[in-house]
Amino acid sequence: MSNEPEAPKIVPGVELPKDRPFEFTPSEIVYTCYTYDRTRPEGERVVPNPGSHVMHGADIDAFIAARVKGRPLPPADAVYRQAGDDPAQERPINIFVSEQCWLVIELDPSEKWQFTPGAPGITTSTDHKAANWGLMHVMSDGTIADGKGPTRDGCRLIYFGVNARRTNEHQRFICNIDLSGVGLTDLLVDPDIPNDGGRFPFPLDRDPSLEDA
Repeated sequence: MSNEPEAPKIVPGVELPKDRPFEFTPSEIVYTCYTYDRTRPEGERVVPNPGSHVMHGADIDAFIAARVKGRPLPPADAVYRQAGDDPAQERPINIFVSEQCWLVIELDPSEKWQFTPGAPGITTSTDHKAANWGLMHVMSDGTIADGKGPTRDGCRLIYFGVNARRTNEHQRFICNIDLSGVGLTDLLVDPDIPNDGGRFPFPLDRDPSLEDA
């Protein structure tokens, strides 16, 4: 019987497109930091603190550089929440968007966990085409790896562009997180990233059947 630690499970999913959609003109950054709460039931221990924290402006390079250096998080211009007319059940792990944005997910650096090396940090459970794009993985020294995944241990920060959502549209995501370092595990870290009730543009190659849906 081997005493070697079990390798992190990689959950298959649809990788985000690499190329920037023509109509992508973000005006804000939405940030969520996941922390690990050992007092919660297994399967619900990954929770945001903060969640869906919105800052106006689109200088993603400056924001990522500040996160790498551990600078204080800027005050929120808004905190997005589930729309009142949204029939889906809200879960703490969900992240909400309201317009085209850069979406940043950080893992609490006080825990010994990471995005799994060699696998995309986040994928979608179904193909949403160019609704999300350009996944980047930020190494602990600030170097960037593309959407294929972290190139080595220590990646706790990812970001990508959110380009399109319909009103109240929920999109299911799958995070590949190596939780072995925290001593406890969750079966799946699977946030929804829905529209919080607003409406914003589709990419130019949108499906005509979705017009005015």
